[in-house]
Amino acid sequence: TYSDNTNAGPATANASFAGGPNYDGSNGGAGFTITKAPTTTSTTGGTFTYDGAPHGGVCTVTSPSGAALAETVGYTPGGASEPVNVGEYAVLCGFAGDANHTASSGTDTIFVTARAATVTAGDGTKVYGSGADPALSPVTTSFLAADAPGITLTQSRTAGETVGAYPVTAQASGGNVGNYAVTYVPGSFSITKASTTTTVTCPAGVAYTGLAHTACTAAATGAGGLNQALAVIYANNTNAGLASANDGILVISGKQL
Repeated sequence: TYSDNTNAGPATANASFAGGPNYDGSNGGAGFTITKAPTTTSTTGGTFTYDGAPHGGVCTVTSPSGAALAETVGYTPGGASEPVNVGEYAVLCGFAGDANHTASSGTDTIFVTARAATVTAGDGTKVYGSGADPALSPVTTSFLAADAPGITLTQSRTAGETVGAYPVTAQASGGNVGNYAVTYVPGSFSITKASTTTTVTCPAGVAYTGLAHTACTAAATGAGGLNQALAVIYANNTNAGLASANDGILVISGKQL
């Protein structure tokens, strides 16, 4: 018969012989030790693309005994919290052991990789001399709905106020932007030519003198303070009659004798 022969520790075995016609009875016993069953802790990490959700490792503790054994799981960095943000995390699994099982542990690694996103700079245009640039808004794709409100989008263009095309660049910052691999697509801002007005001013009339008359003035005006004097080109500006100065009209009257 046995005693204490289930759990780890010292156990005893006893036997007895009742005797017979030719033998006396006898009893005997011996002791033996039941050692703790070994355990194995297997740990599985993995690679995950950032999606705002926690990603944990998988830990399993097994033993030849077949007993259901509870493991502990931790992360470095992070403690007991499963990884969420981009980074590399050690998964630490373990079984502390119990009265009948040895302790064991295992490690693996979890990688959370950046999520792809695109920020496209807004395009725009204005007329030369019209003042401040219109507001331009970058457009973004692939930021998670939960992250988008906390990410700030800004953009700027190459300085300049003369007619031409200027590159526009965008930038995302703040919030969880560090969890994204952002591709920036440039935009373009154009300054177009302003309209102008050319005015030719002539007196109502001049008297014939036999000489060419050049009594008119001309100027071009426009946005940005343009007010430029122009050379006047005349036609038929000697004899009496209608003379022209660009688009202006000059009347030359007959000379009184």
